[in-house]
Amino acid sequence: MKVEYLKLYNAALNNAKDLKREAEILFENKAYARAYFLSYSALEEISKSQFAADVYTGFEKEEKFINFYRNHNKKMNRMKWAHLDANDS
Repeated sequence: MKVEYLKLYNAALNNAKDLKREAEILFENKAYARAYFLSYSALEEISKSQFAADVYTGFEKEEKFINFYRNHNKKMNRMKWAHLDANDS
């Protein structure tokens, strides 16, 4: 099962990178609302990837991940620091 979490980590992280790249294109073309949405989605994917890594390394329990995986609020709560950092800039 550990290998599955490593695969999930890589898949979610790669998806986050793709979403960020697409958000940058939209932003450059002044499609700000869509760029924001994709950026937000990328943060959610980063949250998922990091939690998968935490399960893989044994830092978190698999049961906690299963509860977290489909809950958007829980994923975004793990990424609150990004929102706070952006507001401090």
